[in-house]
Amino acid sequence: MHRNLLALLVVMVLCACHTIGMSREKGGYADVGAPVAHEMIIDTNQVVVIDFREPGDYEAGHVAGALSAPLSSIEHRLPELIPYQSSTLLVYGGNKDESVRGARVLVAAGFRNVVRINGGIQEWIAGGFPTVSSR
Repeated sequence: MHRNLLALLVVMVLCACHTIGMSREKGGYADVGAPVAHEMIIDTNQVVVIDFREPGDYEAGHVAGALSAPLSSIEHRLPELIPYQSSTLLVYGGNKDESVRGARVLVAAGFRNVVRINGGIQEWIAGGFPTVSSR
């Protein structure tokens, strides 16, 4: 029941409703802080996490379960992401520019539920949230 309510809340917010901790950006995606992103991951299985950093950075430490889709090759990786088009995509990068550009590419490709972690992996780590290593 709790997961259904959270999923409904996420859909409402992504449809331009404003909620504490989430804002809608001009690029067609939403912004959340690390604490809200963490709750989204915990509370619903409809969230797919995407890391836009380069493979070496991803391997050194990333959000558990995150898919690696480096910004440098994102346009070529879009076909791999098609199965997630109806999911909420929670995205982050190593810096604001990287995550904003990646979010905009996904929105332009037709992904409607794109949510960017404001502050990227650095805010995630600063918030005390766990990362995993591929090494």
